[in-house]
Amino acid sequence: MNPATILKSFARNVRERGLGSAIKLLARRASIRRKESFFSINTEAVVFLPELGIDNPDCNEYQATDYEVFDTMIQGLEIEPAEHVFLDYGAGMGRAMVLAATYPFKKVLGVEIAPELAVIGQRNIDQCRSKVRCQDITLTNEDATRYVPDPDVTLCYFNNSFTGEVLESVLRNVKQFSTEQHPVLLVCNLPNRSPFEDQITKHDGLNLKKEFTLSSIRKCLVFST
Repeated sequence: MNPATILKSFARNVRERGLGSAIKLLARRASIRRKESFFSINTEAVVFLPELGIDNPDCNEYQATDYEVFDTMIQGLEIEPAEHVFLDYGAGMGRAMVLAATYPFKKVLGVEIAPELAVIGQRNIDQCRSKVRCQDITLTNEDATRYVPDPDVTLCYFNNSFTGEVLESVLRNVKQFSTEQHPVLLVCNLPNRSPFEDQITKHDGLNLKKEFTLSSIRKCLVFST
């Protein structure tokens, strides 16, 4: 974005939001650009799946996980990443996978239904490898309902990617490869109120282990099989 465009955008936000909010928004965007540049990735977008030919009302838009929220979430989990295999359901352009790979997870996996997003996600993963700790990173372009998870997976991440029958099918798949000796954590990054939360809290066989605040508008719910 060139300086003239930035100034016009800032002036519009001052008019619409006020000076204080406009400055905070500008600072946030600058922070995102710095981090994207550091990792040599491009993940900042909101993409509605019907635009990509995926017309399923159970699938929500792609919106990247916030950088600061992700770190807050990992810290709040109070886990040892080196003991876990991380799987991102609805990986999109791969930001959460990149951020997970900055921690020493055994593996970082992701599944994304949209081919266009998966291509971008793979490119981002390839670009970031010199900046991350976990090098075992695999993104699969697949419908989550048909995706067969790696049996080593111990942490499934959901960024409010889908609900309805898609979520029910995924939860059934997760429970099939989890056992008493191999429990799986379901880590859910959600708006403060969401259909995803309403649905997953009613699902049999999942235990709510923890709930904590991620930001003023988001929270984390952690379930265990």
